[in-house]
Amino acid sequence: MTSATFPATALGARPVGALLRAEGLHKSFGGVHAVRNISLAIHVGTVFALIGPNGAGKSTLLNLLSGIYRPDAGSMVFDGVDLTKLRAYQRVRHGIARTFQKIRLFKHLSAIENVVAGFHVHLRSPEWVPFCPSVFGIWLESVFKKTE
Repeated sequence: MTSATFPATALGARPVGALLRAEGLHKSFGGVHAVRNISLAIHVGTVFALIGPNGAGKSTLLNLLSGIYRPDAGSMVFDGVDLTKLRAYQRVRHGIARTFQKIRLFKHLSAIENVVAGFHVHLRSPEWVPFCPSVFGIWLESVFKKTE
């Protein structure tokens, strides 16, 4: 992906500031420049698409925005929060997360229980336990692992 600026504004949308802004992002793997000088601004209430051929850097850009990769250069701000040095798990608490094409569901859980299992990062305590008792064991195990 090479240098470009993408002003994501919808027709008729009032610009109220960018919800997500990235400036001058770079990411290289050895001598391969996967993302080079990418800047974008995505405004509230707009739809933004990232398209391009295989190898263009789309996944690398998503990995930069979600915190899977750290940029070699550049900055990212989401809703006023500087994401640039935050790790992926910290970005999740601000509403930025990455999913992959091959999802890995808990096979023994229902569809709603799988969704709730991913929502736990937004809760301080397990209010969801009465609705998804089979997830409770997974949550309980994670609590004890953190305290050991």
